[in-house]
Amino acid sequence: MVCNAWGGALALIENEDGRLRPLRGLTTLSGAVHASACTIALESQYQTLSLNEQSLLALKDGASSVYPFSIHLENCSLPPDQSRDPALYIRFEGTQGTHSDLFQPSGRAQGIGLKIRDTSHQTFYPGKKLSMHYKKQPDVNHSGQYFTQLDYTVELLPDGTPLQAGEYHAILRFFMSYE
Repeated sequence: MVCNAWGGALALIENEDGRLRPLRGLTTLSGAVHASACTIALESQYQTLSLNEQSLLALKDGASSVYPFSIHLENCSLPPDQSRDPALYIRFEGTQGTHSDLFQPSGRAQGIGLKIRDTSHQTFYPGKKLSMHYKKQPDVNHSGQYFTQLDYTVELLPDGTPLQAGEYHAILRFFMSYE
């Protein structure tokens, strides 16, 4: 798709004799859209991750489990030979924990936070966008088609405050943007 636009402007300037005379200008812009927007696959819009129980002792000792999750995109016109497009960003929203790189869960459990990373081990800070890293996969449902997969991990970590056992939950939202 190609887009052309133009605009005109009229301004007045004062001559040496105090009279106003018009100044005229013309601006021409043109551009092209090189990629269509992706859509989030229906099965990726709402996901639930169940994290295994973890002992307070294991958390104190720095042991944690990493839980993978993926977001599938459809109808993307992303470069097939790249794994990163600097014009595409993703951000995760949720309550920030005691450390800026942790998401704070709710519930009776205390002293914990959730950390999200992408496949290149970049850490997502609540509300901060990062370039998307993706891989194209053959779509088993549509022969010859590809979908784009975004892979992430979530990790339960101690946040440095006193640990307390209990249930916890968190709701995190993700947003994609094109810039």
